[in-house]
Amino acid sequence: MTTLPRTPADTPYVALFTIDVLPERREDFLAAMEKAMAESAKEPGVASFMLLSERDNPNRFTAVDVYTDKAGFDAHGEAPQTLWLIEALDGCLAGPVRGTFHHRLVDERDFRGR
Repeated sequence: MTTLPRTPADTPYVALFTIDVLPERREDFLAAMEKAMAESAKEPGVASFMLLSERDNPNRFTAVDVYTDKAGFDAHGEAPQTLWLIEALDGCLAGPVRGTFHHRLVDERDFRGR
């Protein structure tokens, strides 16, 4: 028997963003992300986040953002540090940020204690 739901729940609200950064602006990008993430961690609607760099392309990043719900995502989009980050990344990106939104189906918590 599987624990995978057949009808996904609306929460949490998961966003994945692929971000390509100009090599000469990589350090600027990382500094801006660090500053913004420190503030984002304080938001009640932000459940977790992770910034990953691609092994074969150190200038391609994936941001994995988990929000308590869609309202948490919307509030984050209007937060001062998010608006600041959008401005700070001007000239750092090699192309548009690509985002996709997901339902959580299962994670390690569903299998621990079996």
